[in-house]
Amino acid sequence: MARKSLELDEDPAFQERFWTIERWCWLGFAALVLAGLLGLFGGGGVFSRASLAMSGASLDYPAVTRWQSDDTLEVDLSGDVHTVTLPRSLTEAFDIERILPRPSLETPSPLGTMLTFGEHSGGHVSMAIRATKPGLVTWSIRLGTEDIPEITTMVMP
Repeated sequence: MARKSLELDEDPAFQERFWTIERWCWLGFAALVLAGLLGLFGGGGVFSRASLAMSGASLDYPAVTRWQSDDTLEVDLSGDVHTVTLPRSLTEAFDIERILPRPSLETPSPLGTMLTFGEHSGGHVSMAIRATKPGLVTWSIRLGTEDIPEITTMVMP
């Protein structure tokens, strides 16, 4: 008895195209996973945070963050700098959830809200912030009398 082969339509050209597309999709998914691990979508990783250093202080801030997710803004003040001014651009971009240690004085000024820290701060101020809207957000902050250039943070949805 002779065996009959299955009568299936074969299209090797289609199969080759399908495999090529499948491999490109694998590469795309691998690129997305790698970008996530590097911090390009927020939530940790090498590229999720950035730092600025100047004569009077230093600032560690989120370069990429998630919308409606908690993040931190870390400020290290030097010996003669005791004030941090939060301009409107910062308070519109982020909700300030908590400031540790608490400032000894909060003063409204034309530049924004000026926070004065005493010796109890130890030179380090940590602010818990939460982005108010997704997209590219440009903001600034003033440490002592020194203005920091505008900072851009990517807020992922």
